[in-house]
Order: sequence, then structure tokens, then C-alpha cells
Amino acid sequence: MIPPGGEQARDKLTTDDLERIISHYSQVIQLDPDFAVAYFNRGLAYYSKGDPDRAVSDWNAAIRLNPADAEAYFYRGLAYDEIGDKESAIADLHKALELCDDHSELLCQNAQQLLEKLGAK
Repeated sequence: MIPPGGEQARDKLTTDDLERIISHYSQVIQLDPDFAVAYFNRGLAYYSKGDPDRAVSDWNAAIRLNPADAEAYFYRGLAYDEIGDKESAIADLHKALELCDDHSELLCQNAQQLLEKLGAK
């Protein structure tokens, strides 16, 4: 499940664009291995490139560095769903909902919709 509008944005990114993004964030991570946003963004690039396993690895790092990041849990849940790990997807989506605040209403709605699709409460 790609969030609303995400498919159009993803379709406009070429493989070369994604490789440049991944390279950029890899350099940032080398300079500052504790920069959670770099792991999160590189995870998005890997996911957009069709590599959910590497995305999960980066989102693991982002969550380790910033355990209150609802977006990282949400996107890791998406990747787990794509990989076929329904149990982990449900756990992450529930955690994303738990961490949602007034500024992340769309994220919360998307997490709830995916939980319903997965048959979770």
C-alpha cells in the first residue's frame, strides 16, 4: 500500500534517481551514523526501488535512534506486509497508531485502513 499520491511521485522517480538518493543518504549516514532521518529517507528510497528488505533494515535503524517515529513504524509495517510478515506488519501499524498525534492524521488513517485490510483489530 502506497500512501495517497505516493504512486505518482514514485512513478516519476527513475532507478537512477533512486540510486542517487540512496548514495546521498549513505554518505550522510557515514558522516553521522546517529542521524535517524537519513536512515528513514534511505529506507523510503529502497522501498520505492522495490527492495523492502533493505528498507526494513534502514527503518530498524531509524526506530532504534528515534523510537517515537510513527512514520518509521508505519512504513516498516508496509514493508513487512509486502514481504509477507503479517504479524510484524500488524505490530508496527498498531505502534504507529499509538504514536500518532494531531499532525499525523493521514498517517493514522492509512495505518487503520491497512490494519483492516490485514484483518487486525
